Amino acid sequence: MLIASTTKLMTALLAAESGDVSRTVKIDPACTAVEGSSMYLVAGEEYTVNELLTGLMLSSGNDAALALAIAAAGSERAFVERMNERAGELGLKNTHFDNPHGLDSDGQVSTARDLALLMAAAVKDPAVSAVMGLKTARIHSLNYVNHNKLLWSCQGVCAGKTGYTKAAGRCLVSLCRRDGMELICVTLSDKDDWEDHRALYDWGYANFALYRLNGETASVSVPVIGRTLSKLTAIPERERIICLDKNGTLRTETFSAPFVFAPVGCGECAGEVFLWAGDTLLAREKLAFIKP
Repeated sequence: MLIASTTKLMTALLAAESGDVSRTVKIDPACTAVEGSSMYLVAGEEYTVNELLTGLMLSSGNDAALALAIAAAGSERAFVERMNERAGELGLKNTHFDNPHGLDSDGQVSTARDLALLMAAAVKDPAVSAVMGLKTARIHSLNYVNHNKLLWSCQGVCAGKTGYTKAAGRCLVSLCRRDGMELICVTLSDKDDWEDHRALYDWGYANFALYRLNGETASVSVPVIGRTLSKLTAIPERERIICLDKNGTLRTETFSAPFVFAPVGCGECAGEVFLWAGDTLLAREKLAFIKP
């Protein structure tokens, strides 16, 4: 589907990845001529990349999108090529970009799933995450207010990007943090997106929770022959964090040797642990010995 200015999640990510966000950019007159939403850049003036990111994400500035594209890649065309390359790297299988701002184009398309993956990548960048969480900002004597109303009206929402064109309709990508768990919501061509995001988050947190497969939830004691200590403990080699239905039934199965001969080194394999939800295998991890 058309995705309007949610496109700017990719623009912001690439701009932030292209170098120091404190570096300055001189605004090309072409940037001030882009139609649609704007942060009202002034040709010839200098802005930091971080200021442009702020105008991009809070005011959805199409002028900021073009300025960042030129600064990062030398031209809009080269930047768009990089956008599509990065989409491939992130596993966005049904996404294609024609421009850095999201104005309607037959080739400017994505899916809700791909945009969720893009948000997950963007929020990991400290500069992009910080900007998305701003409610207001002041740049070059102009005040900006974030278009993402969920920052004020939905508990835990800390990032997002809005988008709208007549053809695309209302598009919204947001991220919420509650009880140590992050959820991402994406709606495309949704007339009631604010309320739908709030309702989906309330439903998600009411019905799902994180389960941690680690030494506290799965461990075994294995007898050791030929040493002072009679047993050693083994735990999952790495922690696995899984989002699960709160109403589901979980069970773990551990398989280890009936005993081992000394000496036994820390980190040596002691067996395996399996995490099941009904008949569905959710995780399988190696069990490793830890220091006594």
